[in-house]
Amino acid sequence: MEGDIKMNCLSTELRKCLIGKGASIVGFADLKDIPEDQRESYRYGISIAVAMNPHVIAGIENGPTKDYYAEYTRVNELLDNLDEYAAKIIRQRGFKALPKVKRSIQTDKTT
Repeated sequence: MEGDIKMNCLSTELRKCLIGKGASIVGFADLKDIPEDQRESYRYGISIAVAMNPHVIAGIENGPTKDYYAEYTRVNELLDNLDEYAAKIIRQRGFKALPKVKRSIQTDKTT
């Protein structure tokens, strides 16, 4: 019971901090029903979403544009930063955390 209370307080703190740093939505999931080897022994998962600029999305007609690529890059960099920030808070509270980040986006420079 005490662990659940600690986790609820932590999730409230994380949501507030992440939204303050640019997240649009923050969600939490209990992963206990997923086989342990598929969740790397973690009991909980966090989903962080960042809204893309609607003007950029509206400008897409026949495939991705340079503006879309720039927005995609911005959002993914922000998500990486938010993941690392969340992991830092979780670790400071005595829990283990593994941020799933990708620091680079590969592009085909010929197109």
